[in-house]
Amino acid sequence: MEALQTEAQMSNWNDNQLDKFERRVDERFDKVDERFKRVDERFKRVDERFDKVDQRFNRIEERLADTPTRKEMNDGFAEIRGAVLGLQRTLLASASAIVAALVGIVGALLIS
Repeated sequence: MEALQTEAQMSNWNDNQLDKFERRVDERFDKVDERFKRVDERFKRVDERFDKVDQRFNRIEERLADTPTRKEMNDGFAEIRGAVLGLQRTLLASASAIVAALVGIVGALLIS
């Protein structure tokens, strides 16, 4: 009889302990759910930031599309170099002509 009474108390005790355990588990899962909500909010903010970064990259890509390539730049520099060399030849020829004219004038003055 005493064994049955002890068993009934153990069963009752176990039921109470299990109920407490179940409540604690539920409370902890509620806390976990709350944390996941906060993590989800953070991810939303991160996603918004990435959207802004994507927009910035798109603007950079648009600008780069209008930027000349290395070959185009080198071709442009070659044209400028050619123009400068042509100008240099023209100036040298002009200076030579001026010097020849001055020599002729000085020679004519010395002879007269």
